[in-house]
Order: sequence, then structure tokens, then C-alpha cells
Amino acid sequence: MDVAFSERDFFLKSFHGTILTVVITEHSDLGEESMGRFLKALLPLLDSGGRVVVLFQDVEPLFYILKTGLQDLAARTLWGRHILGARQALPLLWPGKKTLCMMGFSPVGGLGAFLRTVVQLATDVRVSRLLWSEAEGGLVTEEAGVVGFMQVQALAARLHNSHGLTPHRRLVLTTLLDLLQGGVGAISLLRLADIGRELYTFEGCGTFFAHHYYCQVRSLGLDDVAQVATLIRHGEQEGYLLPRDRVGVLSILIEGYGAFIGTGGLVGVCGLLTIPYQKRAGEIVALYTLTRFKGKGVGKILVEKIKAEATIQGLAYLFACTPHPRVGDFLFRLGFRPVGQ
Repeated sequence: MDVAFSERDFFLKSFHGTILTVVITEHSDLGEESMGRFLKALLPLLDSGGRVVVLFQDVEPLFYILKTGLQDLAARTLWGRHILGARQALPLLWPGKKTLCMMGFSPVGGLGAFLRTVVQLATDVRVSRLLWSEAEGGLVTEEAGVVGFMQVQALAARLHNSHGLTPHRRLVLTTLLDLLQGGVGAISLLRLADIGRELYTFEGCGTFFAHHYYCQVRSLGLDDVAQVATLIRHGEQEGYLLPRDRVGVLSILIEGYGAFIGTGGLVGVCGLLTIPYQKRAGEIVALYTLTRFKGKGVGKILVEKIKAEATIQGLAYLFACTPHPRVGDFLFRLGFRPVGQ
């Protein structure tokens, strides 16, 4: 239960047995440092049982950089070059014992033709998670800096009001929209050098796009112990949660709910504690969401679930204690009011 905290291990478990797709073009950040960090991100993923498919624009300088940068993974890598279309690439998608598949597309028509081929292939096989590397990184706004999360509807609106977008940026975002509308589960737009931060940290990096806000709240179970404990420990380190011992963490598991994004990633947790209290009172405990999803409604969904459960149990009132003003403000917006101890 109280194993050493590791963000990387937390996420690696979710990638076991999955296939991650990475897109690299001549507009990606392709320096020596970026390639080194990309390689460093790939190694633990491949070691943990994940597979990676890289779709790259097959131009000579880019191929040379990739070939040189990935020399240490030569034994695990299957190379396919000069692929003209999506159908030709299909036999390479499951490369036997090779865990890294590099597919170079060189259709006539340059970048635009490459992007169309990527859309066709990714939507034909219904890619679940795609990382799109660009030297510019994720979307940036003047108000909030890098946009951490964006739904497909907001992306469509951004393209409709495309003032300030360069022609290349508009082309890339249009491609991402086509991918999402074609069935790709989720896309991260980021720098190649930042893939490790995107995959293995709670904060993430770049902009994460999803077809819809697919957040589900359910009761926690025994299989969720490791994820719940890791999430709570991270919340304690950030100062959002009060420290809990092992029994306290287990009580959250028994009495709590988790918010899961997509196919199962835990992004938020919250518990309802009633046993120590009289007069039909309930305490909202361990309310915490990942940094990327703060302000995106995950906390509100969890609290609404706790409110519904409190009604079912016939509780007279709910309360919460927090050391963090931001959490207090959040609860106030949901109808709670400050009271004395």
C-alpha cells in the first residue's frame, strides 16, 4: 500500500499490452536532445509490455535522424519505408516480436498527402491513443498559456475562429479534428522532447484532445488500490490532501468513488465517510483530481456523486475539511458554506 511514490509506474501499468501511435513530420522538433528524450521515453514503455508505432514523413533528413537516434533499439525495431498508402502499411501494424514499428510514408504530394494517409490509416484501424509531435508544442492562449485539455467541439470552434493561426497550424489542427471525428480515441499535441512528461507525469504536457468528455464515475474496488493510493499520496505532496495512514487510504477505497477517463485511467478520487459521525452526517474526504483535469469538471462530477449517495443514505448534511484555500473556494461554488470548527 505505502510503496514509494512513482508517477512513471502509475502510468506504465495503464500502457501494458497497448499500442501507442506517434506521428513525426519535418515540422517536429528533431534535434539531438529531442531524440534523446524521445528514446528515454520509449524504453520504459517497451520494457513494460507496450508497443509503439511511429508514422513518419519519409524524407531523407528525417529518416537519417530517426535511424541514428534509435540505434540502441535496433533489435526491437521493424523498419518500413517508402510506403505509398494506408493499405500498404496494414501488414506492418503487428510486427511479431518487434515492439517498435517505424513506418515511413512517402506519398506524392508532400506533407498534405502524408497527413491524409495518416488519417486514413489511423481511422481505419481505430487508433486509441495518438501522439502528434510538433516543434510548436500544444495550443497556447493568451489567457491561460498552454491548453491542457480540449474537447473536439472546442477544437472545431477554434478552427472556425482561426484568427492568428498560421497555415501550417491550421492544417495540423484540421488533421487532428479529422482523426477525432474518424474514431481516434485521444490525441496529444506536443513536442517530441516532451513525450516522457506527457506519458509519465500527472501534469502532462502539450494539449490533450478527446472526442468527448468521456469521464465516468464508479465505486472503487480492490483492483484500484494501487492507483488510488498513488493518487492520494500525490495529492498529499501537493498540499491538497491531509496525510492519511494505510487504514485511512483503505477507507477511501471502501467508501469512495473514482473518476475514470476513457478506457480506464483514474483521474480523480473522492470518498464519503459516515461511520465516525452521529446525527446522519457525512464527510467528503480525499477529493483530488489530476492537475491536467483541474477546472474541467471532474471534481464537480465526483461531489455530485457523493451528494446523490448522501441522499440515498438519508444523511442530514455533508461537510468537508481542507487545508487548501482553492479547495475551499471550489466547494463554496458547489453550495457549501464555511462554518466554525
